[in-house]
Amino acid sequence: MSTYRISQLAECAGVPATTLRFYEREGLLPVARTSSGYRQYTDSDRERVQFITAAKHLGLPLDQIRELLTVWDGGRCRSVRDELQLLITTQVATASERIDDLRIFRGRLAAALTHLRELPANDGPCDPACSFPPDLPARPPAPPLGRRAAVAIPTAAEQHESAPIACSLDGSAYGDRIEEWRRLFDGAEVERLPDGGRAARLPADRAAVLAQLIVAEQRCCPFFSFRLTFAGAHVELVAQAPEGAEPLVAALFDQDPSAAGETCPC
Repeated sequence: MSTYRISQLAECAGVPATTLRFYEREGLLPVARTSSGYRQYTDSDRERVQFITAAKHLGLPLDQIRELLTVWDGGRCRSVRDELQLLITTQVATASERIDDLRIFRGRLAAALTHLRELPANDGPCDPACSFPPDLPARPPAPPLGRRAAVAIPTAAEQHESAPIACSLDGSAYGDRIEEWRRLFDGAEVERLPDGGRAARLPADRAAVLAQLIVAEQRCCPFFSFRLTFAGAHVELVAQAPEGAEPLVAALFDQDPSAAGETCPC
């Protein structure tokens, strides 16, 4: 039976070593240690990580994966299959709802384009006939076309007036969210700002996932402010928070898994 150090298992499993430490801390990946104190993994641990990764790719949250691992540890393939069927059936229903929502949103976008194309090309100021369709939902403006474009979300100072400095996620969900951020920032350039905020530079192909995380983060921590800038093949993110909440911003960017437990206000 093969044995692995943490760097070797990370390479074999295709996940960062920080993720393995996070799984260990969350009780998903028990680990033995050598007499010198080094982590030592086996083929069984490698299979366990691959199982966790597969479950994550199916969109299962950590609390469900933890329960699923309990079934998996029982050694009965039938039980794992039955449990997965139930969980994936729920995921299919959720995905279908999201598809329906996206279709509606796409229809609104198409209607807006049709409306704009039908407007006369007047050289004078806009008049009431140029008004945008009133049935469109309020959404942040899309970045203008060009070499560089920026999307700004309200500043921390503006949000601080009405948003308490407290995360609405519980401990398990908070840890899951932190892991999503750290997977996104794996290998990215991260800079600490003088005010305690963070700046990061990532490949532009991560922009869609980044935008989804920003929206999710604004729901649980509305006192955060984010500024997203598109620059050629990269996207640049600046995240800030009011005084006293800087550790929460740091937890999103910093790669030390223990930060999630230290900074979660729940």
